[in-house]
Amino acid sequence: MEFSIIHFPRSWDAAQDEHVIDAIIEHSLEADRLGFKGVFFPEHHFHGYSPAGSAPFQIASYVAPQLKQAWIGMAVVVVPLHHPVHLVEQMNLLDHLAKGKVLYGVGSGIHAEEGVGFGLDYDYQIKSMIMENREIAEKLWEHTLDEPPYHFETPNYSGWLFERIVPAPYRKKRPNIMGVASRDSSITRAARNGWPVFVSGFMGRERFIASLRKYRHELVAAGHPPAVLKHCMEWTTETFQGIFVADTDEKAFKDMYATMEGHERFRLRQLPFMQEAERIGDVSQDNL
Repeated sequence: MEFSIIHFPRSWDAAQDEHVIDAIIEHSLEADRLGFKGVFFPEHHFHGYSPAGSAPFQIASYVAPQLKQAWIGMAVVVVPLHHPVHLVEQMNLLDHLAKGKVLYGVGSGIHAEEGVGFGLDYDYQIKSMIMENREIAEKLWEHTLDEPPYHFETPNYSGWLFERIVPAPYRKKRPNIMGVASRDSSITRAARNGWPVFVSGFMGRERFIASLRKYRHELVAAGHPPAVLKHCMEWTTETFQGIFVADTDEKAFKDMYATMEGHERFRLRQLPFMQEAERIGDVSQDNL
């Protein structure tokens, strides 16, 4: 078993943004020095949930050349919030800056406030957009100068590719992709594509074990070569929101409780804004 870190700090107001961003950079470099295997960045918008997450490619591009051994990761890129061409260009360039040591977690999003804030139909975003944009991205990665122009059009994005995506990825076909094992459909999709997955520990141990077993079963059933199986199991990751270490259990619990109180204050402040976004976006009850 190996350990990585993921950045989920909160910035309460504008006065804290600079301090939190500086701390994210400092902690990333310290984790690399201490031998952590990866440094992962989330994508979140509007609500102070990891302030660097509003531009994850920028913070990752700043940190990547400074790392001595750790990989860079995205946990996760919210694919529907990006125009497919711009997303592939950013992924390819960071792949070069990290010399291929980058893993792109991809997801459909979990906050209606973010999707509605970007002008998207949140129900459609959750249901369809990650598949639409992923299929377009595959075509963009494959397109060569010898082929006719490639045109794509969805309810939210459209474009033409006349030449090629510049730069090409550092890895020959595409950058490394990771899935999110939050739904049965996402587990199956990741396994069939030969992607490692983030398996959330948030929902309890039994749910985690069931998700991991389903992923392993689907991965083997997909018939991937040994190198793909090795890569997938090497990077398949159980995700915790926080692990607290101290000299005593009492001190660790005290630190945890103080952090959870802070998270709860953020959650309660954010809740009315999320509910208003859900109302304005006419989000279905299934997706709340």
